[in-house]
Amino acid sequence: MIALCMADRVLGRELAAALTMGGHATKLLPGCPRRFDDHYDAIIIEYSGRHAQFDARVRGWRRAAGRRVMLCLLSRDSIAARVAALNAGADDVIATPPSGHAIRGAGVELVARVGALLRRTRDHDHGRRHLLACDDLRIDLVARAVHRAQHAIIMPPREFDLLARLARTPDQPVARADLLKSVWRIGFDPGTNRVDVHVARLRQRIDAPFADRPSPHAMLRTCKGVGYALVSRAGAAIPAFATQ
Repeated sequence: MIALCMADRVLGRELAAALTMGGHATKLLPGCPRRFDDHYDAIIIEYSGRHAQFDARVRGWRRAAGRRVMLCLLSRDSIAARVAALNAGADDVIATPPSGHAIRGAGVELVARVGALLRRTRDHDHGRRHLLACDDLRIDLVARAVHRAQHAIIMPPREFDLLARLARTPDQPVARADLLKSVWRIGFDPGTNRVDVHVARLRQRIDAPFADRPSPHAMLRTCKGVGYALVSRAGAAIPAFATQ
């Protein structure tokens, strides 16, 4: 799914039609939100303002887009503006096509550029699918190796599986029932504290040894009455549930 952020709604509808015809499901948005939903693979943003604060705008868009493909459309196109956008975080830049020509010409070029960027990203992701990362924590699912701050952490199989499950959805609470099913292959509550015990052991491996760092960051967080979460940064907000 592509998020198409356009102030010009008429041109936006034409570009959305061109992208859809090119095989890309597209949602037209009136502007660039502070955060994009997870189902977007690429972000296309139109910029029609002056270049004075352009760098800061693009950096803000890059923060909102995260690791997704981000392409900028420039209504005031120039080499200097393209260079500024690329240096500030855009993956590609193209001149905004004139209204009425979006499905042809420049619109066709836009579809081709988006397709090329998505293919490159998917190929890269496919090659790194066995790796999980959360802040300074790295997990190799094939080698079953864990590093934090470039320090190797020896981990028993069960605790490795528990950490990997939490790392697949960072900053999201994972229920005890989910952990029992995915890590222990138990589809019911056995009435024991096995999850809590293993999480306590996991804390001793990935949090306790790093507590004396200048900026300590406890990664494992308890979600009261629910389960646990692996947090990507100090002070990260875990949605919908109180934490301790």
